[in-house]
Amino acid sequence: MTKIEFINRMSKACSEAIQGGARFNQEVIYAQAALESSWGNSELAKRANNIFAIKAENTWTGETIFLPASEWNPKYGWYNTTARWRKYSSWTECILDYSRIISTLPWYQDALMHMNEPKLFLQAILPNGSQPGWATDPHYTEKIMKIASEMEGFGGPKWV
Repeated sequence: MTKIEFINRMSKACSEAIQGGARFNQEVIYAQAALESSWGNSELAKRANNIFAIKAENTWTGETIFLPASEWNPKYGWYNTTARWRKYSSWTECILDYSRIISTLPWYQDALMHMNEPKLFLQAILPNGSQPGWATDPHYTEKIMKIASEMEGFGGPKWV
């Protein structure tokens, strides 16, 4: 999938998710999905329509798939493991679930106050010491900002 094809597919899926009641910051989720799914080309995106690398915790009752994962631990650095991931029928379903996660987990509640402010929305979904967050990668913010900047050149959403 090319970057332009990714943006077009995200645009359609986001529109459908918004019609389904999803709430999110569009600029951030485009960049997150691009990073987490390698612009729609990761095995997780191809085989499970999981474009945000959402793991399947014990309470998840939907379909799952086991695939390799790279994780960051501040004490040990990067390590490889196998993870149980959520499997979706479509990108729209994945975006709806992302929105549900952001809307229901208490440590993401501040993000909802920044729906129109991409940098603040992103900051609010990342770990802040005492609370978990979306990613363990210590360079996640920089990676998202780089992709967002690149995405603008391909017709993706522009950061405010």
